[in-house]
Amino acid sequence: MKIRYLLLLFVIFSSCKDDVYNEKYRNENYVFYQEDDKAGKWKKINPKLEIKLPKSHSTYFFPNGNRYAELEVLDSFPNRIIKYFNKQDELIRTVTYKSDSMVNKVFENGYYKGYHSNLGLLQSEGLIENHLYQGKWKFYHKDGKTIKQIVEYVNDTLHGMREDYWENGNLKSTVNIIKGKHNGESLHYYENGNLKERNNQKNGVFYGSMIKYYKNKNVESERKYWNDKLIDSCKTYYENGQLRLLQFFDLDTISMKKSGMQINYYPNGKIEAELVYEENIANIKRYYESGELEEISTKKNNQHHGQVTVYYKNGNKKIEGIAKNGYYDGKFKFFNKSGELEKTVNYNLGEALDSIMY
Repeated sequence: MKIRYLLLLFVIFSSCKDDVYNEKYRNENYVFYQEDDKAGKWKKINPKLEIKLPKSHSTYFFPNGNRYAELEVLDSFPNRIIKYFNKQDELIRTVTYKSDSMVNKVFENGYYKGYHSNLGLLQSEGLIENHLYQGKWKFYHKDGKTIKQIVEYVNDTLHGMREDYWENGNLKSTVNIIKGKHNGESLHYYENGNLKERNNQKNGVFYGSMIKYYKNKNVESERKYWNDKLIDSCKTYYENGQLRLLQFFDLDTISMKKSGMQINYYPNGKIEAELVYEENIANIKRYYESGELEEISTKKNNQHHGQVTVYYKNGNKKIEGIAKNGYYDGKFKFFNKSGELEKTVNYNLGEALDSIMY
């Protein structure tokens, strides 16, 4: 798990007494800064002013006067070593950067407490053994008090129950993890505590049923998965509970080829579209909300590809032609509401080349 810490590396040029042990300045507001072969100086931290530090050594402090971090710039800021300490002034981890990329991170053994910044607000706590995360760990929101996440580790790998929490303290999700991968039932919640989603996974992919809910507790969708692929019947609903989408999937688990059908519904319950597909080809019929046929077409990879016929509500043709990769291509005919041909237009992948008016 990646942990981000804020290190205040910004200073202004307001020097103070050059004694690193001066208790007046050993707090969260000052940094003791020293370049090679030069006397050290106290500088007031300013988070709005970024300084490109040369080869140097900087020490940052907690409000209690103990060290928060020691920054050693090796030749220029992208190449640096940062040592972090706990509030008891004990070294807890060392991070090495090369060309601004982290190349090494070592945690000291023992009970670890990490902080969001040198203000001392707790970010994480747990056990380090053999320089690896072990057992139960707690992570905190920016206030340093409210639990953000509780997880379990075995030798730096997530293994066990993971719980995430909203900033108001309500449970956000529960997931069972085995050797770093999601396994079993997972539950996800809205910030108000209502259930948002229930799913099942096996080795990190969806298997079995998945149910999603709206904030008003009505079902949003019901799906079934096999090896991360949708199978059988799946339903999606409007927030008022009205059926919005009905899908049937037939998956060949050997060849992994998929076929099926889909029906979309308007909020009034009438059919909006009917799709019959196999692999990436879908034959489509679309309807006006009042029920009349609007379009017959074919899609490939979710783009119009093949014959396209569009109708007026009175049943007469409106447009007729061939599409290619989502574009009008070749000759397209346009009709008026009475069914009379008005014009023909020749297209090349969506670009009109010429037209004939009638």
